[in-house]
Amino acid sequence: LVGQLLQELDGIQTHDSEVFLLAATNHADQIDPAVLSRFQERLAIPLPDFLGRQRLLCVLLQKKRLAFDIGEGSRILAAASEGTGMSGRDLGSWIGRAEQKALLRAIAAGGPEHFALMLDDFDSPVTETTVTG
Repeated sequence: LVGQLLQELDGIQTHDSEVFLLAATNHADQIDPAVLSRFQERLAIPLPDFLGRQRLLCVLLQKKRLAFDIGEGSRILAAASEGTGMSGRDLGSWIGRAEQKALLRAIAAGGPEHFALMLDDFDSPVTETTVTG
């Protein structure tokens, strides 16, 4: 697979038109050095800091049915996720897990009209890595 990718990347250089190739990964250390050498520039985007997490949480929560103030809740959740190394995707998954808890609670309470995301629905903000092979 790496050999085929390298061949394709090298073939791009033979065309007269300009081609922009964009690649993204959370694990640049696991990319074959021969592949990395084909990219002229690399941009590292760090994980969000407290304010970044708070803003991301506001955006991710803005269209959700909440039982808490979005500003205060996003501040509390951003603080709770301090030091966990959570990316924007991790924050989205965290919200998804909280929504599942809220949904089960709403079903037990009698129906969808009881659905509202509560701060208690958020589990411990530990990132989970799944490896498949």
